[in-house]
Amino acid sequence: MWNIRTSVPEDIPAQRQLWQLAFGDEDAYIDNFCRTYYRPERVIVLEEGGAVRSMSAWFDTVFRVPGQDFRAAYLYAVATHPDCRGRGMSGALLAWADGYFKSRAIPAVTTVPAQPSLHEFFGANGFRECFVLTQRELVQLPPRREDVALRPLSPEEYGALRDRLLEQTGQPYISYPE
Repeated sequence: MWNIRTSVPEDIPAQRQLWQLAFGDEDAYIDNFCRTYYRPERVIVLEEGGAVRSMSAWFDTVFRVPGQDFRAAYLYAVATHPDCRGRGMSGALLAWADGYFKSRAIPAVTTVPAQPSLHEFFGANGFRECFVLTQRELVQLPPRREDVALRPLSPEEYGALRDRLLEQTGQPYISYPE
């Protein structure tokens, strides 16, 4: 019998172990997540026999379409214990999360699958491709211009600048207000 619910602080050791098994991240990375981002209501867990077997964290975001904003959840670290994979646990977790997000007036859910095979998994669970990821590498800075000053930005300044530049494209994008 599966029990799906939001996390409680006592789940953290089991979540850390599951995260390590699923993703192989170093303790420092998981520590940073727990210290900086963890909130019990922002992690959903599936238990079987009293043990956490599947989980997903989520961030409150804004899906911005020109002229309209929608509250959105960004799913992060969707994981199932390796011994439990193929039994539908993550799918059940995502289905429960859908109802949970609706109850919180969150009409949109997004994620970025870490590998191509996960696109099929999320597609089978009601997700569809909506964005194209573009990544560019800057190998050399342009020549320094005296009329342009470079300075470090705080996370808040960076977020505001990012949103302003993305808004100018006229394309939908996700904003991270926290």
